[in-house]
Amino acid sequence: MIVKIGEKIRKIREMKGISQEYLATLMDISPQAFGKIEREETKLDFGRLETIAKLMGVDPIDIVNFDESHIFNNTFNNHSSHQKNFIIHNNELFSPAIEKTLNLLQDEINSYGLAINYLFNCLKIKRLSDSYQNRKLDGIGLSHLFPNFRDIST
Repeated sequence: MIVKIGEKIRKIREMKGISQEYLATLMDISPQAFGKIEREETKLDFGRLETIAKLMGVDPIDIVNFDESHIFNNTFNNHSSHQKNFIIHNNELFSPAIEKTLNLLQDEINSYGLAINYLFNCLKIKRLSDSYQNRKLDGIGLSHLFPNFRDIST
């Protein structure tokens, strides 16, 4: 059975959880007009296919080559050479380009986490230093806790 391009668009759109209304709005057409694209009642040129693919986060070739059976086989056998167009991650469908972007963004998020932890530790050190300085000004200092402590900051 040959699956038509409109049906492939619909299946990918549904797998990605994107509504017709959302795509139609982004394309500045009515949801009915988008439905006609999926039902192949409207001629689809490459420019429009490219727009739809971009909005869904896939390559146009991924739509053209889309085979639903490869997606589900991919979850059980990642070594097949004919299953390179899509990747399933957390029950979502991604092209390799999207997967690479997601990995880069995850790395960036992780580096921000490290930076936040570093800054948080700097803030704790600053607060401890300020607390020490305030105690020193109050005449308490650390000498009563550590008799051998010699303050070299003065």
